[in-house]
Amino acid sequence: MFMRKEIFQDYEEILMNRRSLFPRRYFDYSRISNQDLALSVIRYAIEVHLKWSPREAAARFTPEIAKKLKLDMVLKHIEFPCDLERDNYLYIVHLLYPKQVPFDLKQKILDMYHRSKDHKARYPKAYNEGEMGRIRACICLQDALQNQTFHSIREIYALFSSPVESMRFLKREGLYAMYTAQFDYPLAYLHASLPDVQKDTDWYAYFSFRYFVSKQVRAMRKAGTFVI
Repeated sequence: MFMRKEIFQDYEEILMNRRSLFPRRYFDYSRISNQDLALSVIRYAIEVHLKWSPREAAARFTPEIAKKLKLDMVLKHIEFPCDLERDNYLYIVHLLYPKQVPFDLKQKILDMYHRSKDHKARYPKAYNEGEMGRIRACICLQDALQNQTFHSIREIYALFSSPVESMRFLKREGLYAMYTAQFDYPLAYLHASLPDVQKDTDWYAYFSFRYFVSKQVRAMRKAGTFVI
């Protein structure tokens, strides 16, 4: 709290052209801490200088306004998902007021997935990496499953227990790169992606056993050591 009071004072000095930069010590911590402090300065500018409500900020906050308010030096500390352009200021306002200004990141992920699947776009670098990459992978698999006809959860687990059929499905649905970046075997991908009300730990355990047995048999046949 004390640091925020200090940075607001220094921000006023910057607005009055009495200093050109924030002291380095403010942003010499983790990326999360740096973003949190940067957001507090942006919120201060919006509420104190512009006197905007969250709804007004969502509609009117732009790169041009940010530049006039000399917010460029703090905006660089905002972490954007790699599928969003850095000029998406609605996302910044969402970070400031998540309850008042919703942002449909899930739809953004699905838009990118569908465009990639239709060969109209390529995933940005590192798109499938990290925790956000895992979230994207699960959202996209949920979408792919919703567009298929299954009669039971067991049927879906059975599909993903087949090394051949599961790989065919993932490649056909444009999910193979996401899968390989995040998961060791298809059933783990499926189980992580299903909503809690659809997860079945018994089928997961049963079909995981079948998956590894099937994979081992195929490897032994290929090596010529399977004799039954």
